[in-house]
Amino acid sequence: MKNRLSIQKLFKRKDLLNKNVNFFTMRPASSWHPEVGVFSHDGKKWTVKDYSRCNWIVRNTYGRFLLRKELNNICSLNDVEGIPKEPFLVDEDCIAFEFIEGKRLRDCTKDEISTEYLLECEKILSEIHKKGYVHLDTGAMGNWLVKPDNRPALIDFQSAMRTNFVPKSVKRLLRAIDLRGVYKKWMVFRPDEMGTKRRIAAEKTEKVRRIWLFHPLKKKDK
Repeated sequence: MKNRLSIQKLFKRKDLLNKNVNFFTMRPASSWHPEVGVFSHDGKKWTVKDYSRCNWIVRNTYGRFLLRKELNNICSLNDVEGIPKEPFLVDEDCIAFEFIEGKRLRDCTKDEISTEYLLECEKILSEIHKKGYVHLDTGAMGNWLVKPDNRPALIDFQSAMRTNFVPKSVKRLLRAIDLRGVYKKWMVFRPDEMGTKRRIAAEKTEKVRRIWLFHPLKKKDK
């Protein structure tokens, strides 16, 4: 794991001020949510999440907490294939990390998604789990990308958490919920090749998920 304090800061806030040329906004800022965009700098593209335009309370409380949480999560998983690399804090209100070229899974047709792609999604989660983490938002179609080589990538690690000190029963449930997010993709794109084992596991996890403590707070799969 890379020490977040030792990560090189590859550009600064003043560089972002040149947005009219180098910055493409994917989601504008609101009072509660950060601006998300793609920043081109020195021939490389970066995903940028910026809370500086949010209201004061958000910016100075959970906004900064989530930025540091995502930074630490990505740093801890930096050698896992298929997740963003080179994360760093631009300043206390903004994070940047490698931009991954690809198409959102929610924008793909059934013909574009192969069994090999879905198997690699499971492999990415397996590696994350081996590192002692869970993602916790794998159900969102927007968090999975199809890269130009047709391999998957997983983004948005602000919900991820360590499981090293979580009771084993809870850890199993959290990992199962992660996998359920991929199994749901099998149901959408490759239901005939999903297999009975995955289908039963998805149904079993969904029953537990509907009654567990955090379910009312979770976003719907989208």
